[in-house]
Amino acid sequence: MHCAAQLLAYGVHVTSRRSDLSTSTRIRTVLLVAALMTEVLSAASGAQSRTLNEQADAAFTRRLPPISAAPACAIGETATAFPGGSEQFAVLDPKYRLPKGWKPAHLAWVNKSQQLQREAAHAWRTMQMAAAHKAIRLTVVSAYRSESHQSSVFNRNVKKSGRAHALKFVARPGHSEHQLALTVDVGLSAGVTLNAEPVTTPKTKSQRAANWLAAHAFEYGWVRSYPKGGLKKTCYGSEPWHWRFIGVAEAQNYRASGLTLREYLWQKR
Repeated sequence: MHCAAQLLAYGVHVTSRRSDLSTSTRIRTVLLVAALMTEVLSAASGAQSRTLNEQADAAFTRRLPPISAAPACAIGETATAFPGGSEQFAVLDPKYRLPKGWKPAHLAWVNKSQQLQREAAHAWRTMQMAAAHKAIRLTVVSAYRSESHQSSVFNRNVKKSGRAHALKFVARPGHSEHQLALTVDVGLSAGVTLNAEPVTTPKTKSQRAANWLAAHAFEYGWVRSYPKGGLKKTCYGSEPWHWRFIGVAEAQNYRASGLTLREYLWQKR
């Protein structure tokens, strides 16, 4: 504002001291200076508005509640939440579990022995066909497991490898994502699970399948629950074969988040 006033005063001063200027020239000079002054004032006002907007944005951001981080892994029997009333986004880990005896509705067969919820089953078949077009054969080794079935799986692993090892790789009954009927253990053939990590130069069928899933599974709504190196965040060891359906839109958001699935789902609680 002070600069604009000085500019106008300087224009008036100059025209008043030049006796050789005509009246019309004096008027045009003053009008030109006035126009310049308007531009200066407009620029100053814009800068002030931007400053005020930045201050308002900063104040709003400070008032936003912090994103809730997933808790540290622990053993427990706490009932999980169903965000939006849907089990699709339920966090299941060694502490958080499904209600006792909970069962999914509307199951559909994906092969002769395995079932998923209908939407997940359709998404699996679509992904399976897309992979087949790239000469990659994907099968479902395991899908829906009831709570009693999961109990047998867990106890068998305890007997084979000890409880400490089982807790690292196998969910206790009620805590398994398989009970949701939204999860598959992927295989390359019947009874053979996919046990390969993505690599830069794939040489085996398992590596090619792992690379394809890492690059394209999210396009069909599927995400990997337990990635390599994520034990402290996911609470379970790496499982290249274990994939969960959360829907195409959510899978895309999850992929962009850079979080593990457990961390991502926790933010939806």
